[in-house]
Amino acid sequence: MSIGEIKADDLLGLVGRELGGRYRLDQFIDRGGFGAVYRGLDKRLNQPVAVKVGLSNREFMREARLAAEVRHDNIVHVTDFGDDNGLAYLVMEFLEGENLEVLFKSQGNQLSLEQLRKLVRQVGAALAHAHGERLIHRDLKPRNIILKRSTSKSGTSLAAGKFVLLDFGIAAKLDATGTQRNRTRDGAGTVEYMAPELLTSSPQTTPQSDIYGFGTILYQMMTGRVPFPQKDNSHLALATCLHAIATEPPPPFSAIAPHRPYSAELQALVLQCLEKDPAKRPQSVIDLVEQFRAACPATVSATAIPFLDDDEEEDAISRPGLPPEPSDPGIFDHWTWLVTAAACAVILAIAFWPPSVVPQGPPPPIPVAELTAKIGDDVVDLAKAPLSLLPGDIARVTFRFDNLPPDAAPLFEAPEVPQGVKIESEQGVGNAEAQTYTISVPDPNVTLPPEAAITFRGRTASGVDPIEIVTRLDLRPPVAWLPESLKSLGFSLAKPPQLCRIDKEFFPTVLSREVAGKTVRFRLVPERTVGQRRVRTFYVMEGLVTNRMFYAYAQDQPQRPWKPAGSKDRSSELNDDDPVTDIVPLDAHGFAQWIGGKGATLPTTTEWDISSGYYELLEALERVANVTSREIPSGTFEAFRKKPVPVRDLNYTVLYGMGPDDNEVYVPDGGRLTESSPFGCRYPRSAAGLPITELTGTLLANTILTDLQRVAAQSEVTGLYRILVRGVGERPTSDQRFRWAIRDGETVTIVPTEDFDRVDPVVLAGNTITSGEDFGFRVVLHTADAPP
Repeated sequence: MSIGEIKADDLLGLVGRELGGRYRLDQFIDRGGFGAVYRGLDKRLNQPVAVKVGLSNREFMREARLAAEVRHDNIVHVTDFGDDNGLAYLVMEFLEGENLEVLFKSQGNQLSLEQLRKLVRQVGAALAHAHGERLIHRDLKPRNIILKRSTSKSGTSLAAGKFVLLDFGIAAKLDATGTQRNRTRDGAGTVEYMAPELLTSSPQTTPQSDIYGFGTILYQMMTGRVPFPQKDNSHLALATCLHAIATEPPPPFSAIAPHRPYSAELQALVLQCLEKDPAKRPQSVIDLVEQFRAACPATVSATAIPFLDDDEEEDAISRPGLPPEPSDPGIFDHWTWLVTAAACAVILAIAFWPPSVVPQGPPPPIPVAELTAKIGDDVVDLAKAPLSLLPGDIARVTFRFDNLPPDAAPLFEAPEVPQGVKIESEQGVGNAEAQTYTISVPDPNVTLPPEAAITFRGRTASGVDPIEIVTRLDLRPPVAWLPESLKSLGFSLAKPPQLCRIDKEFFPTVLSREVAGKTVRFRLVPERTVGQRRVRTFYVMEGLVTNRMFYAYAQDQPQRPWKPAGSKDRSSELNDDDPVTDIVPLDAHGFAQWIGGKGATLPTTTEWDISSGYYELLEALERVANVTSREIPSGTFEAFRKKPVPVRDLNYTVLYGMGPDDNEVYVPDGGRLTESSPFGCRYPRSAAGLPITELTGTLLANTILTDLQRVAAQSEVTGLYRILVRGVGERPTSDQRFRWAIRDGETVTIVPTEDFDRVDPVVLAGNTITSGEDFGFRVVLHTADAPP
């Protein structure tokens, strides 16, 4: 795909766009590897819909066709799909409710027996129908089940609702013989819910695969956790989880939730769903539902309302009688007498009013004004309360005139705002009597004086004195992201702290920690979507791990018989700040969790590429130089290199070079970083003057399944791994080996990421590097996985 084509990032800012001339996207809801979901409006039917958008490709359209094949009350209804100028879309009914994961957590990590029965009955019916159509879901998990809120005929919200199955995004279609003939994306669903037969080199997809996933959900809803949890996002944790799924029996209920009383028959049925051999599981979802019903019969107390179906609930709610109507004729006669007396008094007053004081007509209207603000879903009357914002919040403030003389249109002056406050008028919003503005404080590092205020003025065209409203601006101080788990390890905000707002969090641009008497800095890298994969916000170590730092880790691990890959004496490295380059990846992962806790790992190749600034360069070329090809005339590229380019989400400005260590970065405090990536990463060189090759946490894609199977088949989590590295290109002895842009005569070529992988991977047999080259490494902190 060329730089100018639609990218996954483009899917996140589509509010207001119309698709197919019919569907207007009104509100962003969620995003994921597939693209994004919006709440929209079907203009033809004037009703809300959910619209899933993605890049126009065969896989997305195949998903749409598969999802449209199934029609069931407990499966989300797909009503339309299509393509709009390169943007694929899938239209579904809009469901009001919460997913099963949210419901589960809100109830203390469990469901009641009534909810369990309803879940099994309704989701079981949905799966049975899909299996009858030879469609296997393959991605069952709590987030793909929603409890749809219901309403009575009178509009009253009902508590129970209906479970609905979502997202056939990676579904498999079987032919008449039971052979898989189609699927929407390679691979299968979320690891913790995957059946063992899907982990083999020749995955066998059957209805029993869904029964295993559904059994995992039931086990989680009943015990409070999945049978084989993945503890963190490292490859070691992934391998451990897959090993357990493939070889270990699920823990009995008594070991996980001894205080939750379930019958022995019910526990046995759920554990049967988790059998490694598909033939030993219930042979159909219908069998599972019937056995569950027999093992967990419904009971109704004399005082409690059972967990009813929607129609039963509505009937139950409508049974109470209407409140009694007034029936005392005396009350009616009393009010009739008062009204009649008042009317007579008015008639007499007018009849005997002195002529000199009889009103000659209504006085001219006196214009009044009101000021209201909408922040999210909250509406604030600014005559009664200040405009209270967090940095990055957007308030829509409406300045409205009322009680105007006929044909007297108001004139609005530009509001007066303090420095640091951004205000824009919305053209064409509202009516002739009102003007709407958007107000925000974009920079979370701005401090406003306590008396900060915004002044709004307006007047009528007839020259009446202007009406002025002054509202106080209350800028609430942001709370910097720094979980207690990192504080306990000694992490702190670099000084002076600079914050960056991403979604609703305020992230410090730099975190630091002292190790062996040296300050180790981690740089913020905002989230980004690459292809159709969302990479959440993370921190990356500014430089490589040094001998001094690794020696401190080794000294802190007396229980591990740690040995370097080489033979030199480690004690000499106590004060050595050169990068450590002779350790194995398992020790590198151990160091990462030692310095950063459970949310720390080696960077994946994608995270390495992002933090190097590669994708920032592509966007800058398109935005600044209007370049839509990877082949760029040298003159165009040189002109581009002289233009300062802002870094997205940060207050950084960069002058781009030919590679990650060839840029100049200017930071808000007036500092200047040289030979660093746009995010501030540095790339030390070896004694020979060449960049050091870096280990990543990415297993080689075409061998990952085989490697993990070998791991899963052994009693310990060791085995053959192949790990991709970064920093080596096609010419290992050339200074160009660490470049994203290569000059060839009058042309500069932007290297595709595939070229970064053109290197023999590191092969690990046990804990030994078999490659002939030493490798350095750095650590990333994942904000989404960091413990609180």
